[in-house]
Amino acid sequence: MPWVPDTIGHCIGKMSDRILLTGRQIARSRGRPSGRVKSLELDLSRRLLSKDGHQIRRLTPQEAHTLDFLIRRVPSVVTNEELQNALWPGTEVSDPPQRIREIVADLRTILGDSAKVPCFIETTSGVGYSFVGTIEPVEEEPSPVQPAPPADMAQPVTTALPRQSEGPWGWKWVLIFLFLVVLGSSVSVLIVSAHRPSATSGATNLPRVGRIFARSTSEGKTPPRLDLGYKVGALVLSPDGKTIYAFELLGRTVTVVGTADLEIQRKFKLPYDSRGHGVGISRDGRRLYVASQNDAVMVVGTERGDLERLIPAGGPVWDLAITHDERKLFLAMGNAGLKRIEIQGQQTATLSSFACPVFLETDGPGKRLFVSYQCGGPGGRTGHDSLEIYDTASELRTAVIQGLPMVGGPPVVSPDGEFVLLNASDACVTADYDHVGCPQTPSAVFDLIRIADRSVVKSFARPQGTFGAAFSPDGTRLLFCGDSLVVMDWAKQTITEVAPGQRGTHMVFTPDGGRLFLAGDGENELAVFDTEGPGCGSRPSGVANQYSGDGTFDDSVGVSRLEAIGTIGFAPGVVGQAFKFRGAGDSLRGDPASACWPCDGDWTESFFAKFESTDGEMTLLERDAPSPYWYHRILKSKDDHILLKVGDPLAPLSISSPASLQVNRWYHVALVASGVRRRFYVDGVEMGWLVLPDYPGADPHGGPALLGAGRGKLAPFRGLLDEITWHRRALSGEEVMALAKARATCAEHLPQ
Repeated sequence: MPWVPDTIGHCIGKMSDRILLTGRQIARSRGRPSGRVKSLELDLSRRLLSKDGHQIRRLTPQEAHTLDFLIRRVPSVVTNEELQNALWPGTEVSDPPQRIREIVADLRTILGDSAKVPCFIETTSGVGYSFVGTIEPVEEEPSPVQPAPPADMAQPVTTALPRQSEGPWGWKWVLIFLFLVVLGSSVSVLIVSAHRPSATSGATNLPRVGRIFARSTSEGKTPPRLDLGYKVGALVLSPDGKTIYAFELLGRTVTVVGTADLEIQRKFKLPYDSRGHGVGISRDGRRLYVASQNDAVMVVGTERGDLERLIPAGGPVWDLAITHDERKLFLAMGNAGLKRIEIQGQQTATLSSFACPVFLETDGPGKRLFVSYQCGGPGGRTGHDSLEIYDTASELRTAVIQGLPMVGGPPVVSPDGEFVLLNASDACVTADYDHVGCPQTPSAVFDLIRIADRSVVKSFARPQGTFGAAFSPDGTRLLFCGDSLVVMDWAKQTITEVAPGQRGTHMVFTPDGGRLFLAGDGENELAVFDTEGPGCGSRPSGVANQYSGDGTFDDSVGVSRLEAIGTIGFAPGVVGQAFKFRGAGDSLRGDPASACWPCDGDWTESFFAKFESTDGEMTLLERDAPSPYWYHRILKSKDDHILLKVGDPLAPLSISSPASLQVNRWYHVALVASGVRRRFYVDGVEMGWLVLPDYPGADPHGGPALLGAGRGKLAPFRGLLDEITWHRRALSGEEVMALAKARATCAEHLPQ
């Protein structure tokens, strides 16, 4: 189901924002009305309870959520289990029945109700609670409604115009805008340029990183894990990258961890429960800004964890963003719209009255503010929520992105400031939405938007259970988190890594890209992944295809893919993971375009192999080519040698390794072709060479490559293959040796 910013306002959206609650106490012993009537007015948008025009109390989110849930279920009894799932979805809490009893008791106190003689909330012993009062809308003047875009709109519609300011200039902006529209589209571009800062953030020297999970998934390696003792709702990194703050989900505990030594430095308690998101840190790293559940923003000193200030927000805060000079605080206020607070003087301005802004993000320099809506937003509609872009200095809205399938999730800006990734949440999953424009259903959809012209670069359809995404530090890859952790080269649209058994919802990289911290998704632990340095895994030039086996069959260099036949798994390998073959006819197949394309007379083929058994003959690789120039087969012979057969399959030439191989040991195997000459290497050492004879009329083109079994599932392999690579040139002996020492090469480039 869609996540909503304000349960009462969203779930009773067809009613007035204000409703009248009326209850008549029943004297159970007499079985007839007592004659005492209680009438209270509840403001849904602000969670205010009033009587006779006088405010009694602002309900807490949990009180409001509980009352909302009971009202929506009238006249049914809501069970304790249903209330628990509504109040703490997917979250474990200690003694939920007792906490529910406390919330109901507080509501009864606020409503002036009694458990023995209920007027509003009645207890059904051992089952749950029900609302026994009556509900009437309070009539109000109708508010103007924004016309919805056409129902069949699938492409994004973007509008760039100055925000209508308050005061005498408001009508002038309207006239100016209408005048410029008449002039034509060329002038419209001028409007964008005048009010939108440069799309390039000026970020330079972005950190280069290799594979993100290889060091943690290689043989004998596991990522360190820190037990925090609670579920994490947010992670915040200090600007210098030395400290990470882990906030308890819907709680008060904050754990401070050193990013270098991974030691828990201290823990401190916030004075109020945090929302679990809506946190930020000042540029000097001295203050944390935390959205609390008491309609305020806590300003907490990082040195001692003490409360420095409490900034009243005037309502629930769903997310926040701070300008770099720490002068402005932007607040997503749910039903109360988008606000700006001057941090020093606390002057407040409403930038947008549209309900349900829920997530905020700024670009690298802090010049642009991205506002993600639910409940439609400006120009949006159900299932197609909009996103606004603001200039943080002028506070003018520079653009609106609308029309895409969207139930506004958190936007993510690329490190170079050129792109923003939009999270459609469950817009293409839930049956409540029309799914117009969805690339695939059901799926979790993410749209990559070029900020300069607000065009969709690519829409990514990920499996259900994908909750969020982040950019790699160099901006070349996307990390999707949720039920699995997936790395995608977004330009090639290929999967480069899948971390086995890793789940999470919160990710943050250190500034140098050397470490990734992962938390969330019901876990009490903080997982730490050390990424590869830029020199790790470096390979000679001229790579045509490389299949790393890091949980994916995709080519990590090009856009090709291997076809899995049977059940191919993954296991810890030499560098990252490796392909696992069971020996039951499982194999991988690469068509000519996936296995050294374009390669002519000179090429190199290499991989790592590990044998789980030495029983019988096993095929490692067979090039099933129509030409003797291309045909070759690399196998383990019956007498336990690694053997190369080339040329005519009926009368092949062969080279054998001299020593018998061992089980559970890695071997690097390479075949280098230079014209008609073939050189064969094992562990970087040349085993021999040969020259192919002349084959008149032979087809010069190569055929498919079979790995793990030959034609007709001949001699299936039991073991692991890793780093399957084709170069479109003949490597030298020194280069082959460098490939064979890939593990040692990576060890030399570990982050310090």
